[in-house]
Amino acid sequence: MTESEYKNVWSYGQYLIARHRVAQFPARCLICGEENGSMPLSCTVHKRPGPLQLVMFLGIFSPSVIIRPFFCTMHRKEELQSRWMGHSILLLAISMMVIPLVVWYAIGTFSRDLGLVFTVGWLLCGVWVYYRIFRRRIVYAEYIKQSDVWIQGVHQSVMEQITALPYPAAE
Repeated sequence: MTESEYKNVWSYGQYLIARHRVAQFPARCLICGEENGSMPLSCTVHKRPGPLQLVMFLGIFSPSVIIRPFFCTMHRKEELQSRWMGHSILLLAISMMVIPLVVWYAIGTFSRDLGLVFTVGWLLCGVWVYYRIFRRRIVYAEYIKQSDVWIQGVHQSVMEQITALPYPAAE
């Protein structure tokens, strides 16, 4: 592909700018520039969480952009393992809330042990919310505006293949 064929993705100084859901990236790992074995991976990009997001639900509603850049095998594996950890926590939490309700419905009484399992399930839901907000992500946004995301730290070989926007000279 020539540089003009990478649609809805631009370089601007040290930033890569990508458009929500439609950006087409070069077939190189966004992080290390590896070309062999790189495959696209859909990512929801958020800004790096800050201290205000310690309040439970503020981080869930933060702006995000979905992009589909390429990643090498190692970086793909990192991201997918992090996602599976979150999915496992959520599955365990839901199970710990649903099973006591099913048992309660079947036997007709809600015992103290069932209440404890149910409560731990709710606590795990809280753990999952914090994990979802603060887990290590493969890509973070420096800035998000409407449907565009500014990403810093993209490998130079990727930046060289995409269209550069005019960058104002330092005064």
